[in-house]
Amino acid sequence: MGADSFQPDHGVMISKTKNTTNSAPFQWVIDANPQDIDVVDFYRPDGTPSKYTIGDYRQLADALFHAGTRSGSEFEHVDTPNRLHFYVVNTRRDNVGVLHYTVAVRSLDGSGASKHGVKLGAGAVAKDKTAKATDKGVTCTFQLTNSGKYVAGNVAHPQDLSAYLTSDIYRLSAKVDGQGWRVELPNVLAAAEYGKGTTVNVAVGAAKTAKSSAVVTLTATSESDPKISAIATCQVKKT
Repeated sequence: MGADSFQPDHGVMISKTKNTTNSAPFQWVIDANPQDIDVVDFYRPDGTPSKYTIGDYRQLADALFHAGTRSGSEFEHVDTPNRLHFYVVNTRRDNVGVLHYTVAVRSLDGSGASKHGVKLGAGAVAKDKTAKATDKGVTCTFQLTNSGKYVAGNVAHPQDLSAYLTSDIYRLSAKVDGQGWRVELPNVLAAAEYGKGTTVNVAVGAAKTAKSSAVVTLTATSESDPKISAIATCQVKKT
């Protein structure tokens, strides 16, 4: 419905609106893939293709933001003029199958009054007897805990948003120490409420000629305070 009624994709649409309607455009979409979509619209009688023009609204068919890495789209957007950083953190489906996206927003002007912290538990290989590091790979799971403390601050707001202000966002990075081994993060973002935790997964694979074992290292850094980070490791072996 509305501005996104033309979208063939599922994802998060980020759009801006002006404070007044006396100048166009009043609303415009932030394109996660601003490059030319390079799609054929129709073929001319002589057989040559005519593609979507730059001004065609169908250029926005790939404009939505997706969660996770390697999705073909982006998972974050920095809105410098409005001093905001948007994160598409994750997806989930409810009991009836409706898809929901978790979106976080952080101010670019300071980290707020809360105390930020993070802890990582030692990683462990997920128990799946059919998974092999030399085949489809295995998963190292880590428990990430938000060890900070939420402080409300004294900024007034016209709406009660207290239920949405008690989490921090963490940026993840992973590496593996072992010849012939490789790692991939399905998601480089993690969100956790203060005093609570979440599970972080690291995909690990090995070539047939890889060493028999390796060590995966995961680093989690607070987006609100980059000085706050934690490191944990996971031992992996070929099966």
